[in-house]
Amino acid sequence: MVNKNAMVAHGLTTKFLPLYFMIIAFLFISDYTRDTIAGIDPTTLFFSSILFFGGLVLIYEGFNNMPKKGSTIGTAGFIFFFIFAFGNIIFSLVTFFELYDPLTDDGDINLILQMIIVVDIGLFLAQGLYEIVISKRFVIEKVFN
Repeated sequence: MVNKNAMVAHGLTTKFLPLYFMIIAFLFISDYTRDTIAGIDPTTLFFSSILFFGGLVLIYEGFNNMPKKGSTIGTAGFIFFFIFAFGNIIFSLVTFFELYDPLTDDGDINLILQMIIVVDIGLFLAQGLYEIVISKRFVIEKVFN
């Protein structure tokens, strides 16, 4: 029997991430939806959707790592996940609604966005390495047997 958390992580990365980008691509190429999103810049949509999806995954990881009662370290980690998740979602929304353009800005707000993205990369890398290498919860042979 395969661990349920490993299968959820596997489903998120191998099914929903491509599905997310396929839907975006479909909206731009479909004859039925092309006119409705004609005013949206594809670069802006791509960038904001990456940030939004990253925020959703961090929210999932935050709930998945919900601390036990009285765990100070667990609570700090839980809050840490949510701070960066909401940072991602806020930046994705202001980028999507074209209130902020991170591709041309070189000010302090862009520095904050860069720090959020660097921490996201570190979190995703650490979580991925932990789940694949250290915990050995997800074994590909168990999935197909």
